[in-house]
Amino acid sequence: MLGGFNGPEWMEMRTPSFDSREISHLYLFRSIVDAVEQYYFIQGLFEGKSELERMHTPFMQRVMHIYNEALENALEHGNEGDPRKIVTVSVTFGTKGVVLGIRDGGAFLRTANTKERLERREIIPSTSIVASIHGYGLDVIYSSNPDVLYVEVETGTLYFVILIDTLPR
Repeated sequence: MLGGFNGPEWMEMRTPSFDSREISHLYLFRSIVDAVEQYYFIQGLFEGKSELERMHTPFMQRVMHIYNEALENALEHGNEGDPRKIVTVSVTFGTKGVVLGIRDGGAFLRTANTKERLERREIIPSTSIVASIHGYGLDVIYSSNPDVLYVEVETGTLYFVILIDTLPR
């Protein structure tokens, strides 16, 4: 594992997809984001900052944008809103930052071609009919600039490393 990310501090959550995207991921999103914010607050990295100020640091903004879009993509494209399919999200905390992981019930992340294209941060056109309303998926993730983007083909898991070096101290 990456240096600084091999500690015991991690969490994983699983949920079925739901028809309403707004409801299906709200509790997952808040749970992960709050866990990241609280972990680094306890570590002293947000010293002297209010909760509102902590949530608006560049580090937390990147965590929220990347995680939200990856979760939306997993629910909408990977699981196609099918409540029989599960989305698994994980976060590993480290002294250098976080590793966010997301896995859905689809096959998209299980090919070497997809792995290569994503890790090169290649533009892959959206398959959503409503892309203009809900965003452009990977474009949002790429523009949030994860420090590392990695696809584990065997499990179909997409990982994002977000370092704390942009975190104001």
